[in-house]
Amino acid sequence: MVEPLVPDDIVAAARHVTATLAPAVDADWTVPADAVGWDVRSTVLHSISCVTCYTVDLASQATARVPVSIDVREHATNEEVLRVLGATAQMMALVATASPATARGYHEGGMADTSGFLAMAIDEVIMHGADAAAGLGLAYDPPERLARKVVDRLFPWAPPDTDGWTALRWANGRLPLPGQPEIRPNWSWQCAPLDEWEGDIRFHRRHPPRSFVWDADAGRWRPVP
Repeated sequence: MVEPLVPDDIVAAARHVTATLAPAVDADWTVPADAVGWDVRSTVLHSISCVTCYTVDLASQATARVPVSIDVREHATNEEVLRVLGATAQMMALVATASPATARGYHEGGMADTSGFLAMAIDEVIMHGADAAAGLGLAYDPPERLARKVVDRLFPWAPPDTDGWTALRWANGRLPLPGQPEIRPNWSWQCAPLDEWEGDIRFHRRHPPRSFVWDADAGRWRPVP
């Protein structure tokens, strides 16, 4: 049975990563993180940026990309960066709680609903949390329950008989799975509701849509090139 995501899950994801990285706040965060080609600090800042953007998209229910970014002060300490991660997660949880059931917002992968935005944000936080931990030489205890919930919501093509963390890393193109297709670097997710999934593995379009419009005749959101 699929366990639905709830707003507190993004807060739990941020707390998990914060607890993992907190012992190393005095370390050098300019060392490379694992797998992504950024340093540790930039990797955590990327997670913060993603959570912020998804929160704005959900709150505005925009049908086109909202050109927003978050500026964490250059001289903020590593401990303060982790506080920002927690604050943005709390902000998203509050917006998700207040959002109506019909809320939808722009993502190049589709018009996401509240659970889609939550799942994408959690994916960004826990996957890049693992990258940052590896760069700092810290052990990372995978948040299995959160990983399973994200896989079930965003990657319905993932094998259900694989543990959540392994399936999530496969869906993010991080490792191969025997008997499963290789996930290309341009992988995407099913951020629109699952009942709109067309049955194929999702990949990013070469030219993402500029916006979406509601097609009343078809009863669905249509991408605008």
